[in-house]
Amino acid sequence: MAPDFDEIGHYGGKITFHLATDLQGRLGCQVEFSGSRAARLALIGIYALPQGVPVSSIQLGGSGQPSGPPPFPGAFRS
Repeated sequence: MAPDFDEIGHYGGKITFHLATDLQGRLGCQVEFSGSRAARLALIGIYALPQGVPVSSIQLGGSGQPSGPPPFPGAFRS
């Protein structure tokens, strides 16, 4: 019988969060991903309720593009 899960090796990458405040005092966040292996990488973002319940995937933006909006008020990126 096959196992339910397979071991997946760590990609060896790095995630950096760049935080900044604009002139109106709004906080912004830019996320940078870099890898240390010549292999494919899949990134998945999800929106969740404050209780931790996932509700939707995030349409991730490209370089310099914002990600998609939350599916409804109160959902946050996780």
